[in-house]
Formats: sequence, C-alpha cells, structure tokens
Amino acid sequence: MMSSLTKSEKDQIKKARKRTKQLLDRVRDARHNKARHQVRQCFKSFEFRLAAVDQAQRKKRLGTSKNPVSVAELLDPWYGTTEKVGLNATPKSKEGEFRPTAEFGLENTALQIMVRDVLNARGAFSEYQTQFKGGVPEAIKRVRAALESGKVYALTCDLQNCFGSFQEEGLKASLPLPKEVTEKVVMSKGMSFSPMGILNQIMSTDEMHELCKGDVDDHISEFLIQARSGIPQGSVCSPVVAETILAQVFGQVVTSCEVVSYADNTIILGTDENAVCETFKALRSAFEAHLAGPLSLMVEGHFQPGDPIQFLGVMITLKGGVVSVDVLPSKVLEIREKLKTLRKKIRDPKKTIRHRQYLLSKYIQTSKGWCSTYAGTESVKLYETEFRKKLEQCVQSCVEPELFCINW
Repeated sequence: MMSSLTKSEKDQIKKARKRTKQLLDRVRDARHNKARHQVRQCFKSFEFRLAAVDQAQRKKRLGTSKNPVSVAELLDPWYGTTEKVGLNATPKSKEGEFRPTAEFGLENTALQIMVRDVLNARGAFSEYQTQFKGGVPEAIKRVRAALESGKVYALTCDLQNCFGSFQEEGLKASLPLPKEVTEKVVMSKGMSFSPMGILNQIMSTDEMHELCKGDVDDHISEFLIQARSGIPQGSVCSPVVAETILAQVFGQVVTSCEVVSYADNTIILGTDENAVCETFKALRSAFEAHLAGPLSLMVEGHFQPGDPIQFLGVMITLKGGVVSVDVLPSKVLEIREKLKTLRKKIRDPKKTIRHRQYLLSKYIQTSKGWCSTYAGTESVKLYETEFRKKLEQCVQSCVEPELFCINW
C-alpha cells in the first residue's frame, strides 16, 4: 500500500524529478575535469535523493508504506545504509553450482539508482557494447551483418566471475564517483547480508542432515565470502558499473575485426583467423591488466567458416551466403517450463482472483520480454503465438474466465 502523501509532498516529488533531470544533464555535458564536481553536486542534492526514492517505490514497488520525503532526508550516499540485504542462491548453468544474488530494500535500491543514473549520464561506453544500446537484438544484428560482410571466422569468450572479480581500490580509481560512494553503495563488502534459509537453496534435505553444526557454519561462511566479493548480483547499479569498466578495456584495443559485447559475453569476428586470435589475446591482456581487476577473459567457442555459432542463447549459421538465426532449444525449453508453471498458478482456485490477475500480467510480461530479447530470430513470431494461445486456453479453463482480461 502506497504511503498517503500531502499535496506539499507530491509537489516536492514533482520538483525533485525536474531538478534531477537538470542535474544529470549537467553531468552529461560536463567536461572531463568538471565531471566529478557535477557528480558530487548530484549526490549532495536532496531532490536527487528524493527522486531516487520515488523511483524505487514506483518502479520497484519497494517500501511503499514509507514516506519518501522522510526516507530521502536520512539517505546519505557517503555513508550508505545498514538496511538488511536478503541473499538468494541462483543456480548456474553448471549443475550443483550457485551464484549469490542479493535482494535489496528501499534504501539500498534508491542509493543504487543514484549511482546508476550518474554513470549512465556520463555514458562512457564503447562502440562494441550493446547491453545499453539495443540489447541482445542489436548484438545479434551486428553478428549477422559481420558474417554477411565476409567476417566468417569467429571466437566467443566470457569474463569469468565478472562481478565478483572487481577490486575495491581499482574501482575507486576507475569510476567517476566519490570514493566513499563506491565503497558504501557499489561494493558488496560492507553490506548487511542476511543468509537465512540459504542452505535450503543450495543443498538437499539429506545433505543438510549429514552436516554437523560446524560444517553448516562453514558452508554459510563460504557463501557469504562469495557474496561479499566484488560488486553484488541483483544491484540496480552493478550492470552499469561493469559496463563502465569494460568500456575502458575495449577502448584500448584497435582491431580490424568486428567485436560485439553484451554484458560479460563477447564475440570476435574477422576475415582472417589469426587476426581474430590476436584480437582475443589483446583483449585478454587488457582485462588482466585493468586497475579494477585482474579480470579473466576465457574462450567459450572457436568457429570456422560455416560452423553454427552459439552466442547469447541463439544459434547463428551462415549457409550459401544466407545467415539464419534461431533460439537454442535449451532456451525454448526453459521459457516453456517457466510459463507452464505460471499457467498452473493462474488456474489455481485456492489463490485469490487479484493474485491470479497479477500472475496473468506477469505471464504476459515474461512472454513479451523473452520474445523481445530474441526479436532478431527466425521463429520468434511462432513462439509468441504459441505462448498467447496457451494463455487463452488457460483462462478459458478457469472458473469465471471473464474476470481475466488478456491485454497482449
């Protein structure tokens, strides 16, 4: 339930949004030697803090019962917050391995939004990066164009434990932020993680029964060490922090090859195999030498002309001068299972109508998001039709189907 605001407080928030835009415009337009001053002005501004709290409440639905003005008055990017941070174990692609993923509350998220918006305003990204410039569809489009232009030798690579590898002192020196803000808001180290129930996520009941208390404490301690390394998974600002650092590395490499990067995934394409390998070696050396690292770039796949290329969940094939792109079967299976689970919950009469309506909107959002990600593939329209039809069938099988409106 949203906090009830007075007219004066609503006016304050409206003014804060306008003022935030002005502050970020100044950061964006500042010359390099003036940028840090403008960034500090942002973090000192009450309006900037209030706009971030408002955004966290409206878009992330966090702490909606709290008064945003009161929260913003107490928020200080230089000192961070003692707000508890939830910790989840997200399964990695390799069976039995888990990634610590943080779950943040209102105060942490508002601070992270401030950092994210400042770094986005500086916009110091490389031409090779696509995460904030078109996303996966843009990355696929560039790979397709490179293959069509004759760059048929390819190498895919991945930054190992990217977020967990960033070192505090190097980040402080590399980011256009006050050092205290980098330490208190960006880094994982000082966060108040709450690992309650984490063992239930990473171990079976039988495995837990076999552990004595000392072993349990060791498992939790090991997981917390991972969580407190580098920058946290789940933070609003972590992706843009990583992209800012990666851009500094890409800016050092000059090559005739096509380099396409999305988050910690990179593909190098060229007309000559040696040139592709030399570009990879140059990138690997630059990542290892970066102040915020060392960062480890590892080869994922090496492709000869005509080989199907796996990249970002798609299979890209050049055959007879024509490039075809399709989603990997594993990704299709993954989304089908996720949507199947949602449909089962939508049909569940034990859940309230309101909750089931929320699940229906989540189903539509998840389907559209997936189809948007793979918009550049051959059969995405067929998948979209499949997802919509199965939802329609699901709703028709519900008691009182007229209560469920499908706004696709």
